[in-house]
Amino acid sequence: MTELDSTNRDKSEGDVSHGIEHTLTTVLASGALGHSERRANLLRYLVDLETSGQGDKIKAYAIALDVFGRDEDFDPNSDSIVRVEIGRLRDGLRIFYGEHDDPDLWTIDIPKGTYRPTLKPPNIGPAVEAAPQAVRPFRWAVFVLPILIALPLLYYTLRPAPTSDETVTYPVLRIAVMPFEAAGDQPNLEKVAFGLYTELTLDLSAYPWIAVVSPLDPEEIGADYALKSQLLWQGDNLQTNSQLISLPGERLVWSKSYSIPTTAEHIQETHLKITSGIASSLGSENGISPDLIVARNARKAEANLEGFLCFISTYQYVVEPTRAEHLRLRDCLEDAVEAFPEFGEAWAALGVLYMDEVRFGRNPRPGRDSWKDARVAIDRSLELAPLRNAPLMAGVVLSVQAPDQDLVRAQQLGRKLREMFPRHPATLALIGSLLSEFFGLWSEGLDLAQQAIDLENAPPSGFFVTPAFFAAMQADDAAALAATEPLTTQTSETELLLKYLAAARNGKLEMMAEHRALLAQKDLRSDADLIGFVRNRRFHDELQASLIRQLEAAFLIGNG
Repeated sequence: MTELDSTNRDKSEGDVSHGIEHTLTTVLASGALGHSERRANLLRYLVDLETSGQGDKIKAYAIALDVFGRDEDFDPNSDSIVRVEIGRLRDGLRIFYGEHDDPDLWTIDIPKGTYRPTLKPPNIGPAVEAAPQAVRPFRWAVFVLPILIALPLLYYTLRPAPTSDETVTYPVLRIAVMPFEAAGDQPNLEKVAFGLYTELTLDLSAYPWIAVVSPLDPEEIGADYALKSQLLWQGDNLQTNSQLISLPGERLVWSKSYSIPTTAEHIQETHLKITSGIASSLGSENGISPDLIVARNARKAEANLEGFLCFISTYQYVVEPTRAEHLRLRDCLEDAVEAFPEFGEAWAALGVLYMDEVRFGRNPRPGRDSWKDARVAIDRSLELAPLRNAPLMAGVVLSVQAPDQDLVRAQQLGRKLREMFPRHPATLALIGSLLSEFFGLWSEGLDLAQQAIDLENAPPSGFFVTPAFFAAMQADDAAALAATEPLTTQTSETELLLKYLAAARNGKLEMMAEHRALLAQKDLRSDADLIGFVRNRRFHDELQASLIRQLEAAFLIGNG
């Protein structure tokens, strides 16, 4: 090698090193990774190993010991910190590159299925491995173009369209909202506390720079803040106290207490004060643009206390549905919208209950057209509260599952839903299930379902339904059974059905009998009832055909 060649090589490697270091500094300074020092250390650790030619050493075990301080007994199967933090890092990098088009920046990516980063030089098409390793051209068109051609327009219309907010550079702050600590004499205090907690997570998620994450172990999942709230309800008085604490370090950032009369108006005003106070405090501390701190999507419903509490109780029903609760909520919501016909979210919740009469056979009303009643209620809700979560979710489900299926409307509402709540787990899970189970776009849907699961340290059972459906369509019987293990809701017809089919495929007769009995308790007693249940859900043709074939095979086993 000549002296000139050596000089040019040293200069080239120096340019690469400088470019990557400049990119790292820019990413970390942008706030896209939140305020987690551990996440910043993880990114630098990965990039340093890759650029030094030691990328093959990047394994979960090494990351756990070197970055997160775990001991040598670390087991990735029981401790998910590496997987979760890598997922958060991917999310942060996606946000950063979505908001920065600096032509001098390298592209840092962590492909799904690996912890090794790929580094792409500025203005060069395909991803390549960084120096000092030799650059190997990637024949990207062979893989990417068929995917781009094959993906239906539907997927792109369900994705959020760019908004004015997305052109602004801002940090994404991760808040672990803890379940309320509630005490008092309110008859349905548990349901009320869960409903208010859910409302708080939804309204915080409406700020594009806030990501609400799992509340169970905030530091383990790299949350920047934890929000803790206490609720005391005694007679006609309600006392609340909320504290926002930065992590790590347990520094009190914001705190507020309220003592208010127990009226719907005062509860909603206090709720708005809490979310606005948090947004203002965090926005001021983190340099958020003032136009992104203003109250977003505030509720303006007029209702009495009974009607308001009935509506927020539906959040608990969705998680743990029962026929008795369905009947109670349907009755009180019908009373609420009759007394307060402008209560948009109550109309949405009522529409969902009407759909459940058909979808799940819960308390059908003789002589009534449940789908028609659901459409009237949900259309009314979208007129009155077009940007609230409940009407948008109800509208998407109705558009997909009603007999007069309207996919164009589903596209429009789904897109708006993700625009309004881009980092809300239940929203991601819902859109993921629709893409997969009803549109047949399994790759995209499963990815959203996994994002929802990763955001929740103890995800609701329903978040695992989409992966279980996917496994049910595959040939691996053992995998189909394993995919149903997280399905633990004994009151969900869908989850019980999946477990029944998985048991049949694996010859587990006792498990089959157990879940067939549970399905019978849900008024799915006969073979025809089960077939009808699947057809009523209006799944994508491929999924529906697979489920019916498996049901028919299970019937032969059960009757044999």
